[in-house]
Amino acid sequence: SIKNKNCPHCHKHGYLIRHGYIWIAQNTNKIIKAYRIYCSNRNQRNGCGKTYSIYLSLFLKGFGGSSTVLWQFLQGTLNGASIQNSFKKLSCDPTRKWTRYRKLWQKFKEAEHHIRSNLFQKLPKKIPPDKSTTRQSIFYLKEYFGNTEHSPIAQYMVEFQTNFL
Repeated sequence: SIKNKNCPHCHKHGYLIRHGYIWIAQNTNKIIKAYRIYCSNRNQRNGCGKTYSIYLSLFLKGFGGSSTVLWQFLQGTLNGASIQNSFKKLSCDPTRKWTRYRKLWQKFKEAEHHIRSNLFQKLPKKIPPDKSTTRQSIFYLKEYFGNTEHSPIAQYMVEFQTNFL
């Protein structure tokens, strides 16, 4: 239950309330992408009154696509394709902009140190086939989470309770 968690802003316990959703429109359906959480300061409660979002592991904050699509993109680069060729092979909406994936690649490169550090705590040290630290991060994600039916990115977010990018 969300009430048993501490607020990430004020760190007080017992004041969190789920009070809304972040939706994504897909065809004619609305799909819940994240929950809005409120640290209640109503009716003389001692919460801070701030809100934050908890994203479902299928979705990434600030990215319209799913973690599965991002994994396909990253896996294409691991297999030796350029970033642009990896983008062209995606099985997603063709109207997606190349610049969005280029920015995601930059975000991934900025976050890869933290991703690798988290994975090193869980994995025995294996020598990856590539010297590139970016490809090593993708390799370690595949090694640790590759045998599941879900996207390794979604599994990473669940395992480490953090955003991917």
